[in-house]
Amino acid sequence: MNTLSGHRFSVEYNLTRTETRARSGAGRLCADQTIEAPLSLLRTCRIPEGLLGGVEEFA
Repeated sequence: MNTLSGHRFSVEYNLTRTETRARSGAGRLCADQTIEAPLSLLRTCRIPEGLLGGVEEFA
């Protein structure tokens, strides 16, 4: 049985793109930095809950 520690960390990225492209890029970065795979993989593989990072704030 795999157990996640529950520990979290934060990362701040500065993306210089249009807002639409930056939001899309932020989602891709979350996948790449936490599961080290493209978002398209989520359609074919089950990722344990809590493993995939997410955008908490966008400004």
